Amino acid sequence: MLAARDDDYDLQQSSPEQPVWSETGLAVAEAIRKHLHTLHIGQPDYIIGAAAYAHHIDDLRQHYGHLIQIVPADTEAAEKGKAGHKHFAEHRSRQARHNARIAEIPVSKGLRSRQ
Repeated sequence: MLAARDDDYDLQQSSPEQPVWSETGLAVAEAIRKHLHTLHIGQPDYIIGAAAYAHHIDDLRQHYGHLIQIVPADTEAAEKGKAGHKHFAEHRSRQARHNARIAEIPVSKGLRSRQ
């Protein structure tokens, strides 16, 4: 039988001193604590450009959307970024169809871009 040593089970060393929250995670938690259903998210300094802002909002919706509705504080920038992503997606979709045609790979007709 092995004897347990007190210093092997020192909970003070294995537990963090304070919880670590991201700025967004804390904002979500605070909004939920206040019984809010919507959280407006501005464009952080490290996010450059409308397309990156739209991507950031989408990421937050994927991560926190089951808890609270994430809304861009700058709707104009978010819509501009969304339009940019739509343009990129349409271009890449055309490119993929062209590449598939050359490679003689059938492409499902159900995968058309929405108008």
